[in-house]
Amino acid sequence: MERDVATDSHAVGRSPLRAVVLGWALAAACLAGCGGVPEGVRELDRADLSLGDAPTPPDVGTDEARRSSGARWERVELPDVWPLSRRAQATRGWYRLTLRLAEQPAEPWIVLLPRAYPNAEVWVNGESLGAGGRMTDPVARNLMQPLSLFVPTSLWRIGTNWIHVRFAGTPGVRGSLHPVLVGPATRLGPVLAAAEARLAVLQVTVGLALVLGLVLLRPSAPRSPEQAGFAWLGAGLVGVSVMSVSLFVPDLPLPSRAFEWMVGSASHWTVLLMAIGVRRACGKPPVRSERALMGLYGVAAGVYALVPHLWAVPVWLLWGGISLAIMVRALVRLVRTAIATRRRGWAWASLFFALWLGSFLLALVGGDGHSPWMLGTAVAGVTGFLWSRTSTALRDSIASNRLLEESVAEREAELEANHARVRELERARVVAGERERMTRDMHQCCSHTPPRRSPGLAVTHAPHERAATTGGPSEKKRLSTTGAETPSWR
Repeated sequence: MERDVATDSHAVGRSPLRAVVLGWALAAACLAGCGGVPEGVRELDRADLSLGDAPTPPDVGTDEARRSSGARWERVELPDVWPLSRRAQATRGWYRLTLRLAEQPAEPWIVLLPRAYPNAEVWVNGESLGAGGRMTDPVARNLMQPLSLFVPTSLWRIGTNWIHVRFAGTPGVRGSLHPVLVGPATRLGPVLAAAEARLAVLQVTVGLALVLGLVLLRPSAPRSPEQAGFAWLGAGLVGVSVMSVSLFVPDLPLPSRAFEWMVGSASHWTVLLMAIGVRRACGKPPVRSERALMGLYGVAAGVYALVPHLWAVPVWLLWGGISLAIMVRALVRLVRTAIATRRRGWAWASLFFALWLGSFLLALVGGDGHSPWMLGTAVAGVTGFLWSRTSTALRDSIASNRLLEESVAEREAELEANHARVRELERARVVAGERERMTRDMHQCCSHTPPRRSPGLAVTHAPHERAATTGGPSEKKRLSTTGAETPSWR
């Protein structure tokens, strides 16, 4: 029976796990699709940077305008991340890139910024092509949205062409500009398609995380510690969804300071909620340290909101150290549980929570405080938890059904034996009753029948004795004529 139960549960369990693995592999392929540079496309990874909030490029215009701008240029490599020291001086600036052409392009070209966070505006040879949204506060936040702009062929010149990128950031965000791609629209089409697919995958993942989190948070009957753990995991998934709201609304009309506080706090609260969910799902009861940590996180969120905007990132990083330690502890507990239970679901959850830990670490040190991999790894990790729970319930259900079938068969056999025994007893009772009736009838017949006389022992009487005995009228007459007296017995 145990072998059959294991076979059934594995047969049911392999297909969903494979489907999730395949889906996540496709998502990973989409996320990595923008990495290659097609043939015939120029990748500009060196630029000059000038800090300032000038509305036009500082070196465009007359010589007098250039001298009066006082722009100071420094050489940088792309991707370029804005550190705290630079943001202390300014949060905006101009990037200058050069592109040399031997001939005039015969077809429309595209300037593609795979990632310019929070926002950027593109100029080509002194002409503005457009921006990724609002450039003033609250600045549009293009977290993962690429910025692609068509360049009319008339703007290109033979020789040196100047491409300026106006960068708009905030004191609380470590903005970044990645290498710029320039080339024919036909060649950059696959890159744009891959970028759109990546954004669509991220949006679907966020929607899945939100729906799954709300389902796990739904009110229900009193829950076991393990079920309560899934509710905490659901709250963590809702936090992950809040972190990625700019994927759907990049131009959200919310002050930059409020938006950064919301996203930054949500990232750390997600870690705490997930850690508590892991602990409860592993069968551990609530402890006082959980309330203490929640109080600590509440204080950290208040400090993060009250510090000056420029110092928000150091506070976020310090808070991130605490979250990182909590994640490591939760991962260790999860791995121990996976080893003890030897179940695929727990191993699956351990793997993706380890990847989630790595993505969170990249978010801490990577430059912009956010990693797109946090979305998918969190959803996949919780999916592992849920599938472990589902497969366990399925295995228990199959085993219970088998035990129930065996107990029913045993009960039916007992009932059949009892029925046979009852039928035998009933038959014996009927036979005994019939015998008693027959015996009674025989006794009754014997009591009403006169006794029989043997023919050899019959008594013979003389004729005069028979007559005297009978005492009939002829005898009386004879006695009266003969004068004999009737004897008196008295």
